[in-house]
Amino acid sequence: MLGRTPREDELMLTDVAALSTDPLVGTRYRVVRLIGGGLSADVYEATGPSGELHAIKVLRHEMRDSQEAAARLLQEGRLLASLRHPNLVPLREMGMTRDGRPFLAMPLLPGETLRETRLRQGALAPAFAASLVAGALDGLHAAHRHGVVHRDVKPGNIFLVAANAGPPRPAMLDFGIAKVSGAAARHTTDPQFILGTPRYIAPEQILDGRVDARTDVYSMGIVLFECIAARGPFDLLAGSDLLTVMRAHLGLAPRRLDDVANVPRAFACVVARALEKKPARRYPTAAAFAAAIRGAVAPEAFSGAERRAS
Repeated sequence: MLGRTPREDELMLTDVAALSTDPLVGTRYRVVRLIGGGLSADVYEATGPSGELHAIKVLRHEMRDSQEAAARLLQEGRLLASLRHPNLVPLREMGMTRDGRPFLAMPLLPGETLRETRLRQGALAPAFAASLVAGALDGLHAAHRHGVVHRDVKPGNIFLVAANAGPPRPAMLDFGIAKVSGAAARHTTDPQFILGTPRYIAPEQILDGRVDARTDVYSMGIVLFECIAARGPFDLLAGSDLLTVMRAHLGLAPRRLDDVANVPRAFACVVARALEKKPARRYPTAAAFAAAIRGAVAPEAFSGAERRAS
């Protein structure tokens, strides 16, 4: 994720001697183990007062004096509190630690991220990948209807909730850099910084930072492409630098999915439209993209893929 990097003078404001060894000090949660994290927040598995397991996202100690990092986490909490959809991870509680760091408490769901599934399985069956991405798009559409654009759609932010029977249920994670419009807007990001993950970033995020639902459609198109092809849509060398990756989004024509994977032409055309450089040429909504995906894959192919994955 690209964004603002804390300056050294900001980090030095933290009184190291005052820090607690308990990252959730003053809350009703007790840490079991660290399970993830990013530049500004860590995610812990923790037990609640009745012994139930939660995933707690909390601002890191060294970011305690960063108002921007704290504001992003609080905005994410407000967003999750306002959104209710089976393809979005729900919020159970938002609060502050004793030393003044915001935290979000979410249920600890069984399963793994789409990124972890991909690393473990390699290329996914087209119908299975299509069903996962279409479900994730349903969650995004619910967010978009509330004026929220995710801006960091990628496999690591799609959680596959394990089911007792049948396929996993995709749920969108991490609205930490989401863009909020209208009355829900509480916090804006400095426009000189590009936010997002370079591999999945849309051209308009690079050019002027103006985003809408079609921005997430582009990123999800790349997710779908690489889930099926086990490679990205651009012919880039492994380890290409950031400038090369961004130039590809801006000016390099993406490969056709049916050129690199065994999928029907109609399905490849659906993915190609999501990857159009100009937002006006893409699907206008996440719901429209999800409907096109489902329409390009026969129902029996979906159910067959789900049986193989269960």
